[in-house]
Amino acid sequence: MRLFPLRSKLVPLALLLGLLLAILLPTSAAALANPDVGWGIIEARIYRNLWEDGDFLAVIEYDLAYAIPPGAGEPADEYFLAGIWLSGVKGPDRALNYYQVNFTSIYLTADQVIDYGYDNYTEVAGGYQLRIYGNPTHFAPLVEGVDMTTWGIGAGQWIDLSMNSARESLGSWCLDMAAYFDATWRVDLLTLPLR
Repeated sequence: MRLFPLRSKLVPLALLLGLLLAILLPTSAAALANPDVGWGIIEARIYRNLWEDGDFLAVIEYDLAYAIPPGAGEPADEYFLAGIWLSGVKGPDRALNYYQVNFTSIYLTADQVIDYGYDNYTEVAGGYQLRIYGNPTHFAPLVEGVDMTTWGIGAGQWIDLSMNSARESLGSWCLDMAAYFDATWRVDLLTLPLR
């Protein structure tokens, strides 16, 4: 019979302890710190006509710089996106899979290019921007240079060639990037001779 008064005191105490632990212990929903100063897009190109006339491939080399990369509980694909913007209007995007120096791409078929209204634009017409930005659910509001970086596509980054020439240009740039990553990551990505 003595347990009943003790149990009535333990239940509120256990609830209070559980509430305190939920508040005080860090959770995966905690905000991720902004990337380090100097992070951003290193190089970017848009290729047309790779697999069909009028298709579109944006390739982005980026540095999502953190002196100490976030832990396993903070995946880049939850926190950062790469996207295409045209004249300030957001288009397709995709999650980034990795922190630090890496690359990603966004491919659109010729039909998708038309659906997004990209078929009447060229490098000369301008307006294309590639962005790496924090997921707005974790980074709000987005601030250029802090948790968002924008790259305007300019001359030499818009590759609108015949199918074979576009593929050769992309292949050449991929080999250049692989050589850079080979040296930077100190892993063998390439076997000589390269070309």
